[in-house]
Amino acid sequence: MVFSRLFLLALLCFSFSIQSIGQPSTKSDTIYLTITVDSAYQMIQANYNNPEFMILDVRTPSEYSPSHIENAYNYNYFSSTFSSDLDTLDKNKKYLIYCSSGSRSYQSFLIMQDLSFRELYNMQGGLNSWTSSGYPTTDEIPTEINYISDKNVKIYPNPFVEYFTIDGLKSSPTEITISDISGKKILTRKTDEYPCTIKTAHMDNGVYVISIKTSSTSIYKKLIKK
Repeated sequence: MVFSRLFLLALLCFSFSIQSIGQPSTKSDTIYLTITVDSAYQMIQANYNNPEFMILDVRTPSEYSPSHIENAYNYNYFSSTFSSDLDTLDKNKKYLIYCSSGSRSYQSFLIMQDLSFRELYNMQGGLNSWTSSGYPTTDEIPTEINYISDKNVKIYPNPFVEYFTIDGLKSSPTEITISDISGKKILTRKTDEYPCTIKTAHMDNGVYVISIKTSSTSIYKKLIKK
């Protein structure tokens, strides 16, 4: 009788251990989900003016420029600095990630998990599914591209006419890159002098994105030349 009870207890313990194997490990403070375009649309509408919500388009600039989801920011998956660029973002915000069909966004989704982002949503089917479902796109870039890991850095004036100045950097050397909205590089410069003034007489009027990188700072900001 005692043997039977011991055997039954051992069997129950073994059964419990088998059921526990293979269960996905989860953290109570993280959310990682792949969602449909319908759910993504509802999420965007619910977070339209939420500064803690951000849409990432991980296609190339040439794909992004003519058509993307409103207020989506472009981070090129094929860029050599893609992971380090993502790592400068606020990891406590909520992110919706998409590409053309879902492959690049899923890989980005995994990279951002490894970088310890808290809340991530991968849009299944990408922009192809989004447009085939009748949801709108735009060719306008967001009003503010403003990813600044050092709040002391200032770029002024903006909009600018003939030049602008970068001030507040504490690390050196600095690599500065200016690109148009298609991703074409217009200017690349390295400097260790602060403040740094960039002359722009050779640049056409329009919208640009500046990238500023040091050993401790990554900045991406929209610039407008008038």
